[in-house]
Amino acid sequence: MHTMNATFTWAQPVDAAPLIAHTRAYVDTLPALNALRACNRFGKGPHCQIRKLPVELVQAIANYHVLKVRKKELKKCKRFLRCSEDNCTLLDHFSRKELLVMYHEFRHECSDDCCGDFPDVPSNAELVGYLEECEIDEDNEHFDNRNAWVDRIRDCLKRARPLLQKHFGIDIWLSFVCLGESERFVCQADTTEAYLTLPDRVICTGEWPRFRSEEGYESSQNGCSMAVAMDSLAAPTELQNFKRTMRALGLENLPPMTASRKVLSLASTKKGQIPVDAVPAVSFPRPMLLVRNNIEGE
Repeated sequence: MHTMNATFTWAQPVDAAPLIAHTRAYVDTLPALNALRACNRFGKGPHCQIRKLPVELVQAIANYHVLKVRKKELKKCKRFLRCSEDNCTLLDHFSRKELLVMYHEFRHECSDDCCGDFPDVPSNAELVGYLEECEIDEDNEHFDNRNAWVDRIRDCLKRARPLLQKHFGIDIWLSFVCLGESERFVCQADTTEAYLTLPDRVICTGEWPRFRSEEGYESSQNGCSMAVAMDSLAAPTELQNFKRTMRALGLENLPPMTASRKVLSLASTKKGQIPVDAVPAVSFPRPMLLVRNNIEGE
């Protein structure tokens, strides 16, 4: 059975790769940063090297440590997401030196009629174009990256969500969104839509059977969102939690990919009157209807 849930809450769209990378960095560096602050505040004895430093200096040390971990994680997450979206090339999976070795091996085996138009020292574009025509096997690297992206999402939901709710009063909403059939592989290309949301909002859940095709049962993994015009249902302090979280995790506002260009209005209408779409609002966070089905690990 497939499960669909719909959440009506205040939401802030963010880029999935920085969200996953920076929350992993936050969780992984938190013990060291807590030890740093505790040592500076309460440390005693000759072996305590950090104590009674200005708060600004302690924060600078913490930022130096966190930013280094963020940069390393973000590089990995962007590479994994590129493979999930099928935006990768052979240069994402092999070095130019490795590709040149394969290039000359294939040219040596091919006839002049097949490879006569390709130079001895090709550019990166020529190199990738030629080897993609030769159908170089990159499945292991490509699908390992796709699986690594899914694993990072599961890890984020498992480890980071409780901490974000406890420290900032903010939850995470993630959904895979199908982009269509992959151009280079027998699979679908998926991106990931991400939001910061207020926790403990009402979620409606339903189930339905998978549909059957000639190849067997098909998955229907997808998600979408819509902005909603309505009176505020969040306290000012709750809305400030979004800013605190964005600032603490180093995230930027991102226009929602699947959000409707029109805003659904909940304003009352007279009998027989057709509801009029509200003027789209550009500010976030804002009330949104988030719909998702078949996301694993949550």
